[in-house]
Amino acid sequence: MSEGYSVWDIERGNDGLVISISANDYIKLFSLRKTLPVRVKIKMLEKRGASFTFRKIKKRSGIAAGIALFLSINILLSSYIWEVKVIGNENIDENSILSVCNDNGLDIGVKRKEVDLNKLKQTIPINVSGIAWTSVNIEGSVATVNISESTESEKKDDMPANIIASRDGVIESIKVIEGTKVTEVGKVVSKGELLVSGVIETEENQKFLEAEGIILAETHRRYVYEIDKNLVFQNANGNAERRSIFYFFGLKIPLYLSKVSGTSRSYITEKYFTVSESKIPIGIIRRTFLLTDTETIEINKDGAENLALQKLCEEVRDDEIISLKSLEVSTNEKSESFCVTVKANCLENIAEKQLIITDSNS
Repeated sequence: MSEGYSVWDIERGNDGLVISISANDYIKLFSLRKTLPVRVKIKMLEKRGASFTFRKIKKRSGIAAGIALFLSINILLSSYIWEVKVIGNENIDENSILSVCNDNGLDIGVKRKEVDLNKLKQTIPINVSGIAWTSVNIEGSVATVNISESTESEKKDDMPANIIASRDGVIESIKVIEGTKVTEVGKVVSKGELLVSGVIETEENQKFLEAEGIILAETHRRYVYEIDKNLVFQNANGNAERRSIFYFFGLKIPLYLSKVSGTSRSYITEKYFTVSESKIPIGIIRRTFLLTDTETIEINKDGAENLALQKLCEEVRDDEIISLKSLEVSTNEKSESFCVTVKANCLENIAEKQLIITDSNS
């Protein structure tokens, strides 16, 4: 315009022209209108721009204070670690890794600048077996521990070793992978007896290696179980109760007044707030109690023996026994329980490594 007004997006409307104009020039339009020979009506249709937005916020002190508080909390939270993640572990317990991190300065609530990443990178593989290498990265308020587990060849100890008997038994089969066999099938061996030597004699000298092999033997084991005559079971009755806790930076505030009545089983769910996709330690911890009814069952001698055999199977699985060749069960009845004794003939691998002490590794 000739007067130097800043105008854009000029359109013809139903009642005249629709234009966009700066706030300062809009005020000048009223002075210009007085100089015109005809009557002109000026009507504001819409306000846009940051200045108008800030004026609205300024009038509402609560909104302004809320924005300032949010920005302050966001800046504060971003300078602390609020989540520690472990990636890459398949066979290694995550808690063992987190425990080492905690002992070396990486934990929820610590300042980012206080975390020594190089120290963690060196310390974790030393304190947690089975880790080949580690890296620790921090993005925002999340620390990520990346690990690579060792392969079998990396785990192998190159220390020379013999294979000895882990318990008494009768040898049934021998498979030597490395080393010199010093026993025979059918031989009765005692615990600690040498089975495969890690020493190889040559014309010039002795060669030391780590003996490898599988020695299957028939062994004898004795298990004793005390089984109560009255067994108590907790059966879910279909009812549930929930209790919630407000979690605020380590502070737990119960949101309930009464405790759960009766017996129950429970599980926990946790839901936390996030800032910039990072979890912060503010949220709700909810425990759900599945209510149960108590049932007492009286068992006889046969029931006690069946329970004892179930426990035996669990123990055998944990001991990695290959098979049970025969069982002999005897039961002694007491006033309130049955004492069940099981004598088992087992087939198991009795190979056990024993390091060879040499001048080079002593």
